[in-house]
Amino acid sequence: EIVIIAQDPTRYGKDLYEDYGIEELLEDVAKLDKNTYVRILYLYPDRISDRLIEVFKENPNIMPYFDIPIQHSSNHVLALMKRSGTREKYLEVINKNKKEIPNAILRTTLIVGFPGESKEDFEDLKDFVKEVKFDHLGVFAFSNEEDTEAYSMDNQVDEKIAKAREKEIMQIQKRISLSLNKNRINEIHDVLIEDFDGNNYYGRSYLYAPDAEDGYFIIKSQKNLIIGEYV
Repeated sequence: EIVIIAQDPTRYGKDLYEDYGIEELLEDVAKLDKNTYVRILYLYPDRISDRLIEVFKENPNIMPYFDIPIQHSSNHVLALMKRSGTREKYLEVINKNKKEIPNAILRTTLIVGFPGESKEDFEDLKDFVKEVKFDHLGVFAFSNEEDTEAYSMDNQVDEKIAKAREKEIMQIQKRISLSLNKNRINEIHDVLIEDFDGNNYYGRSYLYAPDAEDGYFIIKSQKNLIIGEYV
């Protein structure tokens, strides 16, 4: 498995080429070895093009895994964060992904308690999480760091409130994850064996990134499995 990772891979090649971007890079890497899977991490949703979605569809060894760091859903908070996307654009891209690639995995990261986040903004975020149903979701309470623009912003959110909001989002996501996992019962997956503890093997399919944040398969086998091979 080859993992292509950068702060913003969707801008790959913009400073070097006129007609060679992330779409062409993914295609070329996928062609190197059809038996090697390709995964890309961090795709800003407002920069996911129709062509990029086609590249995923046309190359079976590119894992349909979309890690889209949105940070928030409220347009008010996104503007305060100076994010380029909008709630409407996020939903447009996410729904297009689900339509064009039904088995796509969606992962995101959120921040709650950003200065200026109101109760209404937080309710918007809860509704968004419930609507999208991300396969994997991480959430962090805002941490006020010196020498950042947000440090001196008005309307700072109390740390206890931010922590409570973090917990509430994760409780919502736990219910979503349980439901999605139940729907996977009886599915068959190609799993890369990565570890063995003497009793169980551990591995990943396209569902899980190799950073251990998503989860993994626990496999009981009567025969010896080989680390580094797929079963």
